[in-house]
Amino acid sequence: MKYDPEHPFFFKPDPNKHSKMNRLLSKYEEKFHRGVPTEPSTFTEDEWCAILEECIRENETFEELTGFRYEEGCDY
Repeated sequence: MKYDPEHPFFFKPDPNKHSKMNRLLSKYEEKFHRGVPTEPSTFTEDEWCAILEECIRENETFEELTGFRYEEGCDY
């Protein structure tokens, strides 16, 4: 987030960081034909970018790379 001098009590999002994550999500979805469970998340945007870059580079899905498994009955 960057400081917004016009609104001193608010921060405005860094458009480049958000765009990077969107580009990586699109690449991931193109490569694996599915999305990843990004919401809600304990990962920061920077962590998500690193995870998605590694998935794409290593040709592994999010689940394969992290060991994440969906649990029955959980509301993701």
